[in-house]
Amino acid sequence: VGGNLKIKQASGCKIIGPSGEAEKIPGIQFKANGGDTVSLGGIVAKVIDVPGHTLGHIAYYLVSEDVAFVGDALFALGCGRVFEGDPAMLWGSLFRLKGLPPETAVYCAHEYTQSNAKFAITTDPENAALREYVAEVDEMRARG
Repeated sequence: VGGNLKIKQASGCKIIGPSGEAEKIPGIQFKANGGDTVSLGGIVAKVIDVPGHTLGHIAYYLVSEDVAFVGDALFALGCGRVFEGDPAMLWGSLFRLKGLPPETAVYCAHEYTQSNAKFAITTDPENAALREYVAEVDEMRARG
């Protein structure tokens, strides 16, 4: 959110964010809660409450695009740290995200796949599919 005001000044965009995090978001104009819908041009996104990482965390599910932007709730081979919520809260959020259609492309806020893979392989070193995925991630990262 550090660049919100500069982006708004340059583009005239509207800043939409979770109502539970509004005091932390510079320039917020519209507050969204789970169950709301927001739009970007003609694309409509359903807002999903995904607390656990923070109490007011939300995700956006773009139904027509089969895309979800999940913030810091979910990552490849991992999930967000619990800063303000508790593990049960985050588990419920992950369960809600798991309920999205299987063809949904998931976009997280940060790229932690390689570090998550290093941990995952220590917990399940005999898992051939996991070893293959870790090798694929390492190869992609090596290519930049």
